[in-house]
Amino acid sequence: MNLVALATPVLAVLLLLAAHASAFLTLPGTLGCRLPLREARGLACGQRLGLKELGMTAPGAVTTTAGERDDTATAEGPLEYTIMYPSDYAKASPGGVQGEGEIDALLFDCDGTLVDSMPMWTANWRETVELFGLSWDDEDFLYKHAGKTIEETLKILCDAQGKKVDADAFFAAKEENMATLFPHVKEIAPVADIARREGKRRMAVVSSGPRYMVEALLKQADMHHLFEFFICAEDVKEHKPSPVPYLEAAKKLGIPPSRCRVFEDADAGIAAGLSAGMQTVDVRIMAGYPK
Repeated sequence: MNLVALATPVLAVLLLLAAHASAFLTLPGTLGCRLPLREARGLACGQRLGLKELGMTAPGAVTTTAGERDDTATAEGPLEYTIMYPSDYAKASPGGVQGEGEIDALLFDCDGTLVDSMPMWTANWRETVELFGLSWDDEDFLYKHAGKTIEETLKILCDAQGKKVDADAFFAAKEENMATLFPHVKEIAPVADIARREGKRRMAVVSSGPRYMVEALLKQADMHHLFEFFICAEDVKEHKPSPVPYLEAAKKLGIPPSRCRVFEDADAGIAAGLSAGMQTVDVRIMAGYPK
């Protein structure tokens, strides 16, 4: 397997969110730290789902040869990670599987890849569910329903327990509860290091989350400025594991998919990257990834 280099993680300083939207929630116990209100309901964030559960596999996916290094390495040290290739990558890229130098763009998922937000989402759902008299017995519930909208997720919960709740009231309470958890979201250092130290490749974020939350999370982790643009739930009609979000990002960059590298923490996202014909990195196996 190919090792592309990884430096000793650098802890990022958490910055207070700058006001950037017309409506905000004030975070209790903080000075000037405000969270933008949800403008449109998007997909639930930071979730993983097995390829078998999706009814998908990644046939023909191969990994790089051990000992090779990408030129992401800098004077600060190497950045190591393992790359997966789609089965037809050699045909799509003139450089074949040896052509790491041909990569022109890095595409990152947000939740669980750049920021460690899954603990926040789990706590957020658990607290809100209990407020409305529902039970939260499965800590992996969000992982099992990756890719579904928050409305669909709530319906599944209610149907399973034979209960009904006021959806608008539920989501309003969910947002209010989230405000107290939001300041604790941190970057995932080994992945953030790659984005921060990248000097020549173009970069974008491709997330199944709603734009207002993706941008807020990245500002919280002081990474918003690193990326040219964001492809979010509102921007595409199909979501991961469909390749559409990543193909849309490549189109917007004007770069062939075979010259893009995807960083993902979810099996659905990995399937999307490989299906899009892109090099794909599973960040969960990187050294320093939170367990």
